[in-house]
Amino acid sequence: MCPPHNYTYSWGPSPTYSAVYVSSQELYQYFKNFRAKHRLEKYIHLQHKVVGATWDGKAWKVQVEEVQTGRLVDAECDILINANGILNNWNWPDIPDLDKFQGKLLHSANWDTTVSLDNKSVGLSSTTHYTPSEKAVFSSSPSTLRALRKLNETSTNCLFGTFVKNSATQHDTRTDLTQQMQSRLNNPQLASAPIPSWSPGCRRLTPGVNYLESLTKPNVQICLGGVRSVTETGVVGPDGAHHDLDVLICAAGFNVSFRPRFPVINEAGTNLQDLWAKDPGCYFGTAVADMPNYILFLGPNCPVGDGPLLPVIETQADYMLKWIDRWQTENNMLFFHPKAAAVD
Repeated sequence: MCPPHNYTYSWGPSPTYSAVYVSSQELYQYFKNFRAKHRLEKYIHLQHKVVGATWDGKAWKVQVEEVQTGRLVDAECDILINANGILNNWNWPDIPDLDKFQGKLLHSANWDTTVSLDNKSVGLSSTTHYTPSEKAVFSSSPSTLRALRKLNETSTNCLFGTFVKNSATQHDTRTDLTQQMQSRLNNPQLASAPIPSWSPGCRRLTPGVNYLESLTKPNVQICLGGVRSVTETGVVGPDGAHHDLDVLICAAGFNVSFRPRFPVINEAGTNLQDLWAKDPGCYFGTAVADMPNYILFLGPNCPVGDGPLLPVIETQADYMLKWIDRWQTENNMLFFHPKAAAVD
């Protein structure tokens, strides 16, 4: 979770966010408004995806698929920038017969807001909201909004010590979080399942309001050990018992392997998908050895866990533009990529 006032571009704040934490729809609206304000639509092609890119020694030959028709279009570029992102390629769980389920199948990362919750018990926990007068101050006093954003940044960056491996701060944080989870669950057998074995920071800390408490409610049944298989009407637990379901929600997370989603092949025939199959690595999360004129956002070792990603993206964009400027202005530069020693 990230305060929305820090989930904006540093030079494009929004004074209209409604709460300390907001829904994805409100964040999405910020970026749609940003796109419209800067007239970016003409540079965006929706329902298109890159399915392959090959460097021929002079330029990138790129294949683009028109999703609705399946038609392939050939394109060419001097510099290829991969901005696929990291937390948007969701995984479906590898469970036998998942496709046989006849109820409503949802994924937490691709939520269907049209699903009816009629005749179902639903709990809603609200967050702290900004008052109209507070939002008016944010609009009329940029310095006040800037002070709030800097305070949020300071608070999140203070968490950095938590993510230093084997540090005293990390140990103390893990102890505190474990005690909190055990206290909220108040069930030793149940607490053994959701409390992770890894250190804080291996996954982003995502506090869910009343989530742990909901696991102890009388209308919730916990099936430890995962799902054995799926049927048309429900799931089979590890003990062989069948559980009837109206809706099956999959929260299997994302593919975060950093491997590109399409073949990226250099002049020697090396595919970056193969190169990054086990141990991905690149220069400051931005450029790859032996992949000329190929740069990317949020590459391996780049994401942070103690603050928003947008400042990282801005910094990478500035770095890319400096390289592109050199490439355009220095006549003897045909292509660029980091040396393997620099990456290592």
